[in-house]
Amino acid sequence: MEEHSCAKLGRCNNPFHDHDADAREQLPPSAQLVETNDPAFETVARILMDLREAGATLTNDTVRAAVKLGRHYHRRGQNPTELVNFQWSGNLDQEVVYYMRFGTLIKIGTSARFIQRFFTLRPDEVLAIEPGSYDLERKRHREFARFRSHNEMFFPAPPLMQHVRRVQKEHGTPRVGTPRGKSPTKRARQSGETIF
Repeated sequence: MEEHSCAKLGRCNNPFHDHDADAREQLPPSAQLVETNDPAFETVARILMDLREAGATLTNDTVRAAVKLGRHYHRRGQNPTELVNFQWSGNLDQEVVYYMRFGTLIKIGTSARFIQRFFTLRPDEVLAIEPGSYDLERKRHREFARFRSHNEMFFPAPPLMQHVRRVQKEHGTPRVGTPRGKSPTKRARQSGETIF
């Protein structure tokens, strides 16, 4: 297990890694269900980190749920064209800079595989997308640096929102529809049935 993977997961059982001994067992024993070589590891680790940051108690049940949810998101992201009807006037097979809303903050990021990134991040809304790579992303981060909350998250200040509207006007407003050829089916949960 690489040390950076330990940090993402929040635990380390490797005696050769130089971590604080008190930080080694921050997750319950069921964290052993999270394998760093699992293709869904990044998604599972993000869910666990979000739960911890939100103040949730990481019990065996919550870790099991995070593993299932992370694997579900990962599987869903593997074949995204069947799962989402994403409409945008540009080409999503190239690198793009995206503007996603998470609550009251706007994330400015870049991706060469936007739909998979969309499923990994699960934003509240995709505000705008423009063709561009890391150079353009860095330029946007510098341009709106005074509105930065943390990392790639920015407050929706008027100059940033004006820029989002300009990008929408130039490149179209992204729209997320229901899965292609499928209508959502709802099934009533049976009494006593758990969701996991």
